[in-house]
Amino acid sequence: MKYYKNLILNGFLFIAFLLILLAPPFFSTFLLPSNSSGEVAGWTSRPLLRVVPNEQDFDDLVDFVLDYSRPDQVKATVKLTAFSQHLAIYHRLFVLENTSSRELELKILLAQPPKERGFEAGGLVLFSPDSDYFARLEKSAARGETLLKVEQPQLFQLAKNILLEEEVIKLLMVTPSGLITSPLQQSHPAGSLVYPQPIYFTSQQVKNWATRSLRLAPGEKAIVTGFIKGTSRLPSTKLELKLLFQLPNNF
Repeated sequence: MKYYKNLILNGFLFIAFLLILLAPPFFSTFLLPSNSSGEVAGWTSRPLLRVVPNEQDFDDLVDFVLDYSRPDQVKATVKLTAFSQHLAIYHRLFVLENTSSRELELKILLAQPPKERGFEAGGLVLFSPDSDYFARLEKSAARGETLLKVEQPQLFQLAKNILLEEEVIKLLMVTPSGLITSPLQQSHPAGSLVYPQPIYFTSQQVKNWATRSLRLAPGEKAIVTGFIKGTSRLPSTKLELKLLFQLPNNF
C-alpha cells in the first residue's frame, strides 16, 4: 500500500514539474504579444497612428527610435547626417498611416532645439503621398511683395506660413493665381524653393516649431521628408531631432 502511495505522490510531483517547465512559454504567448506595427506590449488596442521609419534607403546615415507610450501621440528620435557644404534631402523619411476608423488631424512638432552645431539649417515637411513637398517661384519676387506666383498653389492648403529659401513668411490666403502673404523681407529669384509650413531651424534658433496639420481619412497616409544643410566649418556629423507626431483635435 505504501508503495502505491509513493507512486501516486511521485506522479503528482512529476506533473507539477512539467507544468513549471511549460508555464513560462505558455503564459508569455498571452502576456507579451509581439507585432509589427510598433505597438507597446500590454496595449488592448492598436494605436491610432502608425509611424513607419524608412530604414531601407539611408543605411547608417539615419537612426530611428520610436515611442508609442501614449495613444494620442508618437514620439520619435531621429538622427540625420549633415554633410559639410551640402544640402542633404531625406525623402520619405517616415510614412504615417491612420489606422483608426475615423478621420484624424495630424501635425508634427519639434520637441526641443537641436544641440549639435555641425549644420546651418534644416527642416521637415509633412505632405500627402500624391503631391510634391515643395514648389518653385514662377517669377522673381522683390522685397515687400505680397503675391507670390508659384507652381501648384494647392500644395499650400492648410499651411499657416511658408518657407521661401531661408525666410519664413506668414501665409494669408491660397488663390489660383498664387499665394497671398505678409510682405517679403528679402528679394527672391525665380526658381526659388517654397515649402508649405515645415518645421524649420537654423544653428541659432528654431523658426518654425510645427508642421501644418493634415487630415487623414481611415487608411490614408502622409509622408515626411527632411532636409539638412551642412556647415563648411565642420566635417559631416549627425544631428539629433526629437519629434512628436501629434493628434491635436481628437482627444
